[in-house]
Amino acid sequence: MLRGLPPTSLTARAVHGDAAGWGVHEELLAGVVDRLGSALYLLQAVAGVANPEHPPAVPRPTDAERVAATEAPPKMSTKEEIRAFFGMPGTETHYSEN
Repeated sequence: MLRGLPPTSLTARAVHGDAAGWGVHEELLAGVVDRLGSALYLLQAVAGVANPEHPPAVPRPTDAERVAATEAPPKMSTKEEIRAFFGMPGTETHYSEN
């Protein structure tokens, strides 16, 4: 039933958030705008404009999710935690010449 709904429907927006209305056409258009901004930056640099500003990229709905995912990297386990997880006694490491 949900597959038949248009991406701009209230149900799709409730499930997918702002990304519901962001399709291939919007992504391509944002890419074109980004490339035009880069071309303008390069033209200003070639023309001798002192310190031209690089234009910001068009924000995508998935940018907020990507930033949230990278803000808090996962905590690495210590040797003691790994040993406890696998049920290994002690925390000393012994090497064998065999």
